[in-house]
Amino acid sequence: MHPNEMKYPGIPTRIMTKFYALALLTLFITSCSHKKLPVKKIEEGGVTVFWYRTSDLTNTHAYVEVTENDRTTVVLNYRDGAITDIDYDFGDIVIKIISPENINKKDFLNKVGRHQVRLVAATQNEYFKHYQPEYYKR
Repeated sequence: MHPNEMKYPGIPTRIMTKFYALALLTLFITSCSHKKLPVKKIEEGGVTVFWYRTSDLTNTHAYVEVTENDRTTVVLNYRDGAITDIDYDFGDIVIKIISPENINKKDFLNKVGRHQVRLVAATQNEYFKHYQPEYYKR
């Protein structure tokens, strides 16, 4: 008699193995969903600027959304590790980013509603402050 048949009398080992494999696969697939992981949210004068990340098995992306008058627009979709900060400055949306010259035009809107969106080059020190604080030099 097989040891598993003693633990689960009447259930063959093959069925239990398939059950465990299916349970692990289901757990793996459901844990890889595109949940919004918030980083920073600014609400000012009826405008909300929201920076969040999504992640799946192989890719991590950062997004910046602007919501005004119940209308939400994604102004930036970029690989993670590039955005270091966002700000709302006198009606303009400012995104600090490493290597802004590498942004694909289809992933970026430079104007949303009455607001200009500006990309500002971030320094390496700002990158370390946000992503690797142990290496941050004050």
